[in-house]
Amino acid sequence: MRRRTNAASAIALALLTATALVPTAHAQTLTKIADFTSATGGGGKSLVIDSNGNLFGATPNGGTSSLGTVFEVAKTGLGYGTVTIIATFTGNNGSKPLAGISFDAGGNLFGTTSQGGANSVGTVFELANTGSGYGPISTIARK
Repeated sequence: MRRRTNAASAIALALLTATALVPTAHAQTLTKIADFTSATGGGGKSLVIDSNGNLFGATPNGGTSSLGTVFEVAKTGLGYGTVTIIATFTGNNGSKPLAGISFDAGGNLFGTTSQGGANSVGTVFELANTGSGYGPISTIARK
């Protein structure tokens, strides 16, 4: 009977351990949280979540001018509410946001648009957290 070398034993032990640590695949359930409408827009790319569990995003469609929206889906005691528009793009303040939005430490929302603004090639925008909601979209001017 041949004896295994330390290296061969270590490899066998590593393979056995790795095999034992591979998780078993389980079927995942996709749960719909909310639906967009033609008014609230659609086609958003990503979401951010605040410390209360509320979801925020931007869409390149929808809103009063059909140029895009910034929306919230509020966390409720029973799950999530409906899509609520918190701001709409008009062209002057930008249009067609295609990237995600971000929060700063004060809860202000920031993002970019791909069109609109003074030069019709997009804007950097801010929605100021007023403590009881969000103010209108303001474009960030170069200083």
